[in-house]
Amino acid sequence: MVGVWVAAILTLMILSYLLWDGPLFRVTQHVLVGVAAGYAVVVAYRGVLGPKLARPLLTDPLANWPLFIPALLCLFLLARFVPRLGRLTWIPLAYLVGVGAALSLGGILVGTIWPQTAATFVSLDLGLGLGQWISNLVLVAGVICTLLYFYFTARPESLGGKALSPWAKAGRLLVMVALGAAFGGMVTGRVSLLIDRVYFLLRDWLGVIR
Repeated sequence: MVGVWVAAILTLMILSYLLWDGPLFRVTQHVLVGVAAGYAVVVAYRGVLGPKLARPLLTDPLANWPLFIPALLCLFLLARFVPRLGRLTWIPLAYLVGVGAALSLGGILVGTIWPQTAATFVSLDLGLGLGQWISNLVLVAGVICTLLYFYFTARPESLGGKALSPWAKAGRLLVMVALGAAFGGMVTGRVSLLIDRVYFLLRDWLGVIR
């Protein structure tokens, strides 16, 4: 019951934002940030820093001497609290930014661009059936029009720009449709969360419904 009451009170404090941006909502924001930060610290220590860094260095430092490099970088992150050594913090931060950018670029290429490009290579054979053929044609034409919308080399007043303008406008319309669908999905997800919280309040807390 304690957990139910705490969850219900926090839910009501969050929903108070619908009336006014008061201190109740701000307290829940601070609680959420604090809990998320504490959870991230525990996960980082129990999943990475403890078993893969601290424990090997404490048990056998000679055999695991390469781990002194990430340990030193971790210490450099704490140097920001010392004004004279604050610049040492730039070294691990630069390393983190570089590795993060490389992983993001690789993830975009391997996980997004290449699969979407491969999914565009579909058959336009009429033997597939009229419905499947129309679906594949719309897919290919939509991808081409969307790419033409982001083609800014041709000037609008030139012959090529005038020829590409209708297709670029169609691509713009498709981009708007995709963004609208994404926004609609996000709104649907938020409404589902609201329904779940209201259902929790009425069933688990107040016991109005069963």
